[in-house]
Amino acid sequence: MSSRIKLFYMEHHDEHNIENNFIIALNNKKIDHIQIILSWKHREEELKRLLRELFKSKCDDNITMQKSIYFDNINRKSELVFDKEIIEMFDNFLSNNKIINKIQWYKLEVKPNHYKSFNQLFLNNKQITEIEFIAKNDLEYGKLFKNCNLAKLVIRSPYMLQLTDLLLIKSTNNIHLLFEEMKDDDIIDLDEMENVFDNTESLKYIYINIKEKDIHNIYKFLTCFCNSKNKSITGLSLYSKYKIDGKMMDLIKNYIANNKTIIDLYLCVPGMIEDVEYLIENKTIETLFLNNKKYHGFDNKFLVAEIIEKNETITNLTLRGAPDQNSYKILFDAMKKSCALRKIECVEHVECDKDFGKLNNEIKEIHKIKKQYLKTYLIQYASHGIIPMIQTINEYFDLLKIEIGN
Repeated sequence: MSSRIKLFYMEHHDEHNIENNFIIALNNKKIDHIQIILSWKHREEELKRLLRELFKSKCDDNITMQKSIYFDNINRKSELVFDKEIIEMFDNFLSNNKIINKIQWYKLEVKPNHYKSFNQLFLNNKQITEIEFIAKNDLEYGKLFKNCNLAKLVIRSPYMLQLTDLLLIKSTNNIHLLFEEMKDDDIIDLDEMENVFDNTESLKYIYINIKEKDIHNIYKFLTCFCNSKNKSITGLSLYSKYKIDGKMMDLIKNYIANNKTIIDLYLCVPGMIEDVEYLIENKTIETLFLNNKKYHGFDNKFLVAEIIEKNETITNLTLRGAPDQNSYKILFDAMKKSCALRKIECVEHVECDKDFGKLNNEIKEIHKIKKQYLKTYLIQYASHGIIPMIQTINEYFDLLKIEIGN
């Protein structure tokens, strides 16, 4: 079983400990994630000295377990600047430690004159398949990751104006955009962004935290995205503490109803399941999370049951609210009629696990009975359809024999 470790560098006397613990973590066959938490209050040269020592580390040759490194910052208002010297040190470290396949930064800052060196870092170390970071507003993502063959690239709070080049890069075909905020200065050229959404093959997942202060930019973004002919997105997550206005609600529902690529959908927005026709109409969603909780208990149980009964593709359903006994019965009756659902879960309520476990066992039994019925039907069909056909063929050959005999 894998585990994680956090290494802190708060004061100068921590330097020796973090160096030793870093080597130990690299060589530990059970640790797969190393989080280096630095304090940027130290002078730049002091930090570079520490990184210089850390990046001299090399794991033993017998270590094959893949590991990730996360550069975190105890002072969230500042960030570590990756200049040419740090990039070169890090490049050498990655070349000596091929087990590192994922890198995360709390905040990433690279000066424009070092973009090429930073890009070369990943071209030199093709074992790096995943990158995740919160970006500075002026980072040009397209230049940083040009021609990089990444299995996954996650950008938190991306700067909208820098997405156009990145989303058209074909070498990285799994880009996740997590909009934890959309700043007021994120001015979007709607026509340009819609064209990018039309043509991107890389964008696979979008998460949006719908905040009141960002509502104008979010609506602009969703408008151009929902109106585009995008065919790449497979996952969409929407979160809000408050009910959104009807215009935005209708835009989202219409998009989901007609979308033909989304497989995973997370809806944690009040009011999104006051009607569910758009979820029933969708023909691609397989995994669905619904925030059906309203203050206490289980809200909209009949609408949830309607989704279960009528949607033809949802196999995994996760609910936030805890069902009462009456709700369980309603859900179970819907499951009997469902042709797709395989698993139902409830989050935030551990006491529900036992009861939901019973429901999932019932689902298995229902599908087992349906499978047995189908098997019996096919056998009966074969006996009524194929056997008479064989008899007809035999009679035809008998006639041929008579003709040949004559």
